[in-house]
Amino acid sequence: MVFVNDKGGGEDFPLVPQGTTPGWCIRVYDIGEQRSEKYGVKPKVVLVFELPEHRIDVDGNMMPMQTSNIYTQSLHEKADLRKHLDMWRGKAFSKEELANFDLNKVAGVPAMITITHNEKGGKTYANITALTSMPASYPKPPGPVARVFTYDIGQPIPEDMHKWVVNKLEQAVQPPEMPTTSERQTESMMDDDAPPF
Repeated sequence: MVFVNDKGGGEDFPLVPQGTTPGWCIRVYDIGEQRSEKYGVKPKVVLVFELPEHRIDVDGNMMPMQTSNIYTQSLHEKADLRKHLDMWRGKAFSKEELANFDLNKVAGVPAMITITHNEKGGKTYANITALTSMPASYPKPPGPVARVFTYDIGQPIPEDMHKWVVNKLEQAVQPPEMPTTSERQTESMMDDDAPPF
């Protein structure tokens, strides 16, 4: 499980359009401790979302686009992950949740996703700048096409893991052994009357 607390580029596809669009969280990837020149070594996690209202041609099939964010595994009040989860949940974390929240709960949960384009190093990136809960008046988007699952560091690498995520795993400070096989699939789709997570 990917537990977080309050301490403390991908394949070559067209950019997701800017704006707010409905989607599903389809993957939670624990990518271990990653090193950066600016922040040093921090544990990181990737959230991947499928966007049914935006389509792309994949080998002759029109498939939903996907977008993702890499977050530091932290629920500190200043952490981006905490800010996004607060908005997505629509409620504050309790002290107990802040001490030990299982991030894998968000897999299979819908959200309204705000995308903003930013330029860096001469390239334009589509970044998730906000996650909010689905408005009651908004129809729930069609269920995800891609398999919904979570990955914990050290598990066997599934065949359908994003290649750029595999590259990130290989760059982890202590890369896990990564035989290729399948792992557990997350079955939890949100009930209409249940809180998001």
